[in-house]
Amino acid sequence: AALHDIRLVLDEVPGAWIMLRLVVSPPRDWVNAHPEEQLKYSDGSHRSVICTSVTRKQRLDGMYSLCSEAWRREADKAIADFFAELSKHPESARVIGTFLCSGGTSEWYYPGKLETPDGAYADFSEPFRREYGAFLRERYGTVEALRRAWGRPDATFGNPPVPTPEERAFVTKADERIVQSLHDWERYDRTIGGSVDLDGRTTANLGVFLNCNTHRHVADFYTAWHRAPARTIVHFAKTLKRLCPGRLVGAFYGSFGCQDFFDGGTASGT
Repeated sequence: AALHDIRLVLDEVPGAWIMLRLVVSPPRDWVNAHPEEQLKYSDGSHRSVICTSVTRKQRLDGMYSLCSEAWRREADKAIADFFAELSKHPESARVIGTFLCSGGTSEWYYPGKLETPDGAYADFSEPFRREYGAFLRERYGTVEALRRAWGRPDATFGNPPVPTPEERAFVTKADERIVQSLHDWERYDRTIGGSVDLDGRTTANLGVFLNCNTHRHVADFYTAWHRAPARTIVHFAKTLKRLCPGRLVGAFYGSFGCQDFFDGGTASGT
């Protein structure tokens, strides 16, 4: 199919240079056969999602982890096979690069929510637990330093805590509260019993800002969460540079300012 599309372009513009959009997402059968590589919620469940990437639209039993080592290994083989086949054709000389596509709408985020309407929250998967632990070891060096920074004597590298929905409110709820306050401000003084809540402070957050004095572990969770898909992008970029050293590599990553994408994990890992 890729060769067919390349030929269509070159038939119209013989001098064109081609940047391929390459879906590196695992196929549905692989995802559904590997629940241990899927996003996992606090109640032990995996939630079905529709994941769209380029022309592929798949309903999955659970969203695959964007830091799954098993997926990285399998995809490396598929990428090598794809370019080995493509190199047999003269049209491959017109390909100057590859754009890596995975996750929701090819943009390396998780479709669906980290927090569900019934109160479950993610991610408790083994792939992310390993990624999170490795990040904390890199940042703090020793368990003692980790516990001092977090102010939590029970903190460990092996099983770091995943923040609760209440601790994530600065991402998931703060915007709603601000908008509600603006609405209330317009009408509170002409409504019997009306009031307006302008105090955005809680134990975990100060308005839309996390209170890192008491909740440093939430900041570390999100940093590790955003770094995980970024590290996978870098992994596949290295694979492509090894196979095709003279070609460009790109990816959709770095959406910032949209809270859904912040929760989804495609912001601060750039």
